[in-house]
Amino acid sequence: MQKKTEEEKPIDFAWVFYIGMNRLGLTMAQTGQMHMGRWADMTEAFKRQYNFETKRNLYITEEEEVEEKGSLLDL
Repeated sequence: MQKKTEEEKPIDFAWVFYIGMNRLGLTMAQTGQMHMGRWADMTEAFKRQYNFETKRNLYITEEEEVEEKGSLLDL
């Protein structure tokens, strides 16, 4: 048997509807009719906004966030 790659994993539609309805404020019908690419874009935007609100700091890009964390090898 072949290993399933990231692309071959089945979509968890319960999670998709949960995020669409409870986090993005959409109805079940709106979530079901949305293209997955647009849903993913909206979810990423929600994640950035959520991190902004919870961390209470300026917006930072993912590249800047990775640079700030550093590495234990730098010690």
